[in-house]
Amino acid sequence: EQYELEQYRKTNRVLDVGCGPAVTLSWLRDRQGWEVFGIDPDLFSQRQARERYGISIENGLIHDVSLGEESVDLIFMDNSLEHTFNPVATLLEAYRLLRPGGAFFIFVPNSDGLSTTHLHANAYWGHWFFYSPRSLVRLLREIGFQIPRFIAIQNPVNPELASIGVDPSEHQDDLVVRFDTDPVVAEGVEKRNVLADFFNLVATKPLDAPVGSPREAELLAIGERSLDERSSALLERRPRTPGHRSSPR
Repeated sequence: EQYELEQYRKTNRVLDVGCGPAVTLSWLRDRQGWEVFGIDPDLFSQRQARERYGISIENGLIHDVSLGEESVDLIFMDNSLEHTFNPVATLLEAYRLLRPGGAFFIFVPNSDGLSTTHLHANAYWGHWFFYSPRSLVRLLREIGFQIPRFIAIQNPVNPELASIGVDPSEHQDDLVVRFDTDPVVAEGVEKRNVLADFFNLVATKPLDAPVGSPREAELLAIGERSLDERSSALLERRPRTPGHRSSPR
């Protein structure tokens, strides 16, 4: 309710990407009256959504969604963007699916967070990319989104930080950060340290947005180069096992 979802209702459709067993979708359908759509790569979640809530979700990633261009009012990615192999392509697809005036809600771990920086928190298998507020806001704006809301609140602070000599009280002002309205969000995250372990934001597609992102081809090319460079770096750092022999070239 803090996001005032009603203001975005037009098609009455909401899509949750990486929806798990559809807990959020069930609430949006039963309590808010939305027509809900979900997709998740996990087959167990697909079965749980059907058996628990009577919701049929698709199996796959955002590019597998069987919805038309500019066909939904809301898109949610709650702790799922960090699991995608190609975040640029994922965000561009969200832009394509969202109608002009619709809203995109993102919740992710913060690469600048105290626990991430000092304790390597959230560095789990399957978390392919980390995002700082600056990097994600910049990317969303390059795609064409406006960003009217940003929230990062750390409560409670990870008690393990004290055991390694990090005093969270010295960073108190950077653990609770909120900006409302565009372009205040972009200006704010450029100037402020944001050290909470997670952050969430709302990105909206402008009412006068052209069909497709104006920089789609360029951004996709950048994303592909980044993936290639990341793969090469990982292969170069991969430890060799005793007796390992390189494949002939």
